[in-house]
Amino acid sequence: MRSVLFFAGRWLTIAGGAIVAAGSLMPWAELPILGVSIPVSGLFGLGSVTCALGLAVSVLCYRGYRLRLLYLLIAGAVLWIAAQKTMSVKIETRSMLLSMEMQLYPINQALAQLGAPPVSVTDTSKKGSDLVGVGLWLMPIGSGLILAGCLTSLFCRPLSFRSLPFEFVGFLACRHCATLVSGEMLVCPKCGRGISDKRPCPKCFQVVEGNHRFCFRCGETMHP
Repeated sequence: MRSVLFFAGRWLTIAGGAIVAAGSLMPWAELPILGVSIPVSGLFGLGSVTCALGLAVSVLCYRGYRLRLLYLLIAGAVLWIAAQKTMSVKIETRSMLLSMEMQLYPINQALAQLGAPPVSVTDTSKKGSDLVGVGLWLMPIGSGLILAGCLTSLFCRPLSFRSLPFEFVGFLACRHCATLVSGEMLVCPKCGRGISDKRPCPKCFQVVEGNHRFCFRCGETMHP
């Protein structure tokens, strides 16, 4: 079960980083001009930053780095950037469209005197949320997957209140005495107590999962 949690948490984090990177390349704003919705990619703003952050999370996690605190900080930064840019698109972009229409006001007055229909280059009837591109909607999804992945992988090892801070940051620690350990250790070198569900085969000493009934190397029965 714990190996499944580790696998799921790792790939949730990788997927979250990839979604953040993809959302950075997609449109962050949709400008309705002359009846056509013109997409504006996030790369014209802070999209290059969020793309680099998302790729960093995916690559580092794929290579096996347990930098949970860093991943969570990046997820928080991406979420903050997405929230700020969403508000910016809703308010500033709509104000820009209204300003463009105001600049046409003298021309429309002259056309009205001639009996001609007014000229309009933008669709000011759209709501602020209609101007937000799909890329900004993907950012919270990617950040949420990074958060879910970090928390899922956090519980793939036995924890205690003493070892939780170390494990949260990304270190491996004994749940009994909070001594820092490495992934291949089965017993804490300081207190001598078990720190892993895995166990060695009594015949060939191959390390197997705690729920395995037989050694996958020599076939020896693994007694509980």
